[in-house]
Amino acid sequence: SAFAIAQHIATFGAQDWEHFEIDGEHYLAVASCRFGSSVDSASVIYHWNGTSFTEFQRIQTNAAQDWKHFAIDGKHYLAVANLGDGSESQVESTIHRWNGTFFAEFQRIQTNPARDWEHFDIDGEHFLAVATGPVFGTSTEMESQIYRWEGTSFAQYQRI
Repeated sequence: SAFAIAQHIATFGAQDWEHFEIDGEHYLAVASCRFGSSVDSASVIYHWNGTSFTEFQRIQTNAAQDWKHFAIDGKHYLAVANLGDGSESQVESTIHRWNGTFFAEFQRIQTNPARDWEHFDIDGEHFLAVATGPVFGTSTEMESQIYRWEGTSFAQYQRI
């Protein structure tokens, strides 16, 4: 047997989909890279209503490449990797926290042009690693960063 199309969802420069669940509710976040010629676009979170995914929330992003959902101490977070337009060596990527109703901006993190986030924990300590990459023909040598949860926010831990 094969997969069948269940739903079409219009996107603008979709780069990544992230599925996650909060309190038994299913969500999909799409990382939108472009809206027309602009890299400033709204990435969209969709909610499953029992029969289809419907638009739930828009979050302003800057050439978004990736969403990563993770939970710490029962609180849910979404980190977005922003690539930017290639004119700057530093871009603000953001972490959003679920407040029971929607995702609110929680923390801004200066990154090199970001391509991907990964969350992991070691012995109960939480980390976020951001993979960076060149933009539009810039140098391919860029440092990626690891951030550690400090109890109330993430702080830079290591550059690799």
